[in-house]
Amino acid sequence: MTSGDEKRVRAAVAVAPEQPLDAAAVSGLAAIEAMTFDVRTLRDLGDGIAEVTARVVMPGGTQPAVWTVRLVTVEQEWLNSSTEPVQ
Repeated sequence: MTSGDEKRVRAAVAVAPEQPLDAAAVSGLAAIEAMTFDVRTLRDLGDGIAEVTARVVMPGGTQPAVWTVRLVTVEQEWLNSSTEPVQ
């Protein structure tokens, strides 16, 4: 997801093949210095939806920020549907 390669980002996020993927989104994800998912926090919400906590280090950051990552199943794989910093 943080590779900077549009094809690899598309493989990790829930986006339709025909849907344009904003180049700024791809480069913004690539700027992330580290993203670590805490699989112990994975919560299956049912109906192919889950949430997991990730620790994210942004450029120039020294301490990881905590994000909530929402996942959906697409063809039996969990894909990222949205992310947001924990308030």
